[in-house]
Amino acid sequence: MPEQKLQHARELIRQLEARIQTYVATKPYEVKSELQGLIQKKRVYCVSKADPLPADFPLLIGGIIQNLRSALDHITYRLFLKTNPSDDARYIYFPVHDEKTVYDKKKNIKLRDTSINYRHVRFCQTLQGRE
Repeated sequence: MPEQKLQHARELIRQLEARIQTYVATKPYEVKSELQGLIQKKRVYCVSKADPLPADFPLLIGGIIQNLRSALDHITYRLFLKTNPSDDARYIYFPVHDEKTVYDKKKNIKLRDTSINYRHVRFCQTLQGRE
């Protein structure tokens, strides 16, 4: 299953890249500059025109993120089952949190309740950049 999720994410990325190229080709923004200041002239740049992003951009981006996150969940689930084949794995997922302190607190609660292999935990931490 993670392979299919990754493949679908790749397809959505290709679609998004094509949509971005089409959007940028329309020149959806303009930047103007002017000199400001009486004594020390400084060039100031400002956006004078900005067309809204196409409505499907957030949907494509959300689909990419969701499929990548889902692939991580499937990998974590498989790693858990590898060392705990008879345990209930319904609540096993790849941990994601904005702050390291929250991650560490939740990770420790989760790991205390399971016998997940330490190597697998380190693997997940490495993927998060939280070694």
